Order: sequence, then structure tokens, then C-alpha cells
Amino acid sequence: MKKRIYFLMALLIFALSCATTGDVKESSQSRETSTITGIDIQDYTVTVTVNKPFIYITSSIDPHRMVVELPDVSIGAFKNKIVSDKAGIAELVPSQSESQFVMARLEILLQTPSRVKPEYKDNTLIIRIENPSPPPPASSEPSADKDYVIGDGDTLQISVWGESQLNAGVIVRPDGKITLPGVGDITASGFTLEQLSKRLTEKLETLVKKPIVTVTATGITNNKVYVFGGGTSSGVQNLPGRTTLLKFLCGFGSLKC
Repeated sequence: MKKRIYFLMALLIFALSCATTGDVKESSQSRETSTITGIDIQDYTVTVTVNKPFIYITSSIDPHRMVVELPDVSIGAFKNKIVSDKAGIAELVPSQSESQFVMARLEILLQTPSRVKPEYKDNTLIIRIENPSPPPPASSEPSADKDYVIGDGDTLQISVWGESQLNAGVIVRPDGKITLPGVGDITASGFTLEQLSKRLTEKLETLVKKPIVTVTATGITNNKVYVFGGGTSSGVQNLPGRTTLLKFLCGFGSLKC
């Protein structure tokens, strides 16, 4: 009788063991999710590849930042922030949702305020960064002369494409320097417009990724003429823009040209 009881108990334990193993296996299969297998960053483009078909949700936090969410997708091996050296993209921060459902989250930080255009194809999401506008063209005024040498008293317009907070209109001080946000004091007198543009580009590389700097002279007043002979026009006079000395003298009513 005892042997029969032991046999029935062993049979029951074996049956329970098999049932438990089957349940675990089935549960594991039902929770299997897709996984990100590749993240590639190129100039103005982010490519995300997943091992299975997936859906995605994009949202824009501000013009400098966008978020891509992939439900039922794991970030896989991409657990660390990716710092980019490509144009248009500063960094990409992946994270995994800790809620009841698995969700991969990609936060993309843009170098300048931009629009984004996502495209899905063959288990791959391609996110293209579209610049809002091309770089501003150089002015056709006398200030566009790249060979013009900046002098004390000149008025300059400094423009940094895509970074309006760094744009400024400045006057060259008697010490030959100007002051700009993010740069501080920098010597402008004695340099051409192109040379100053290159110097400012080098200075701003620590603040802006691949800055595009344009320098124009909106007021040229450093060419001075000394007039003698009495009258109200005697003394130091400014020779504005590209005005020649002859044209300047013709402007005095007491002189004939």
C-alpha cells in the first residue's frame, strides 16, 4: 500500500514539473520583443535598424531636440549616449522604458533649430535633418569687399547662421577691438572682413558645431581727411565708404571741380 502511495506521489510531482517548464517556455516566447541592431549617424541623417518590423512615434520637444519612441522594441546594446561629430546632430541619447511595456526611446539633440523628416523602409527608420534656411548671402554693399581693412570707428554686423543669440552689430573701439557674446573682446582693426570672419569661426567652434560666420561692414568711417584753410569744414573729416578724395572735396561749396 505504501509503495503505491509513493508511486502516485512521484507521478504527481513529475506531472507538475513538466507543466511548470512548459508554462515558463511559453511565457518567455510571448514576451519576446524586437531589438535595435544598428544606429548610424551621418551628416544630417540618423539611421535606426531593428531586427523585425516595428512602429515608431516622433515628437519634437523644441527646435533643438526631438524624441523617437519605438513600442515593443529593446535598445539592445545601445545603452550609452552617442556624441556626434557629424553636421546637424550634436548627440543621441538612447534609453529603455521601465514601465509594464517595453519601449525604446531615442532623444536626438540638434546643433541648430531644424525640422526633421522620418522615413520607414525595410525595418529601418531614416531620420533626415532639414535646415530651416540656407546661409545668408554676402551683402552687395561696399562692405562685401573682402579686401577692405577694418579700422577704428567702423560699424560691423556679425551673423552666425542658425545662432541668432550670437548675432550682433558692433562698432570698432579706438583700441581696435570689438566685444561679442560667447567670444568676448577680440581685435578687429587691421584685419580684412574675411580674416575676421575666420578668426571668429575658430573662436566659436567651442560653442557651435561647424559655425558659419559672416562679417559685413555696415558703416565705414575710419578713412579720415584733414582739411585746412579755415571755414566750417576745416578739421578732421570722415571719408565714408568708397568715396574718393576728389568726390569728397567737390562736396564743399567753396571749391570747384
